Amino acid sequence: MPLRNDETQFGSASRAFHWVIAVLMFCLVPIGLFMAILPETSPERAGFVGAHQSLGLTVLLLVIGRIGWLITSPPPPSLSVLTVWERLASRAVHIALYALLLAFPISGYLIDEGSTINLYGWAISPSGWTGASTVALWAHAWALPALFYATLLLHIGAVLKRHFGDHDSSAVRRMLR
Repeated sequence: MPLRNDETQFGSASRAFHWVIAVLMFCLVPIGLFMAILPETSPERAGFVGAHQSLGLTVLLLVIGRIGWLITSPPPPSLSVLTVWERLASRAVHIALYALLLAFPISGYLIDEGSTINLYGWAISPSGWTGASTVALWAHAWALPALFYATLLLHIGAVLKRHFGDHDSSAVRRMLR
């Protein structure tokens, strides 16, 4: 399998970015939900916060890397069988997913106003943005998850519709084969 994307499929680098980010997000969500129910004074909370911060910053770096990779190795064109509406919707969903995957860790960073951020044991300076933590917390805990779940459902739903509803496995093959 080639490293770079070509006219018919995604290369191994794009696939690796896609699936590693997906797995990390599927780890981050339950850790974040569990953190939300742990009392602030719980001794176990610090470990979950550290893991969540480290994985979140990893997602940020990987998404930036993936965007950079897609600039140097453009994705294959949209499937020719897609209608104009489906192409536009697909593009919008992908842009929304990238925006959300960038917004989550940035809002998480802004939540910890005055506290150092943990990146696998390395301390990263706080943002220094005073007053941003309340808005960032609301965005990180409520707005971004709602938008992310809806967008992710659209993404997965479109793939399932194409694969099972339209009996066209080309979309799945481009990312799996």
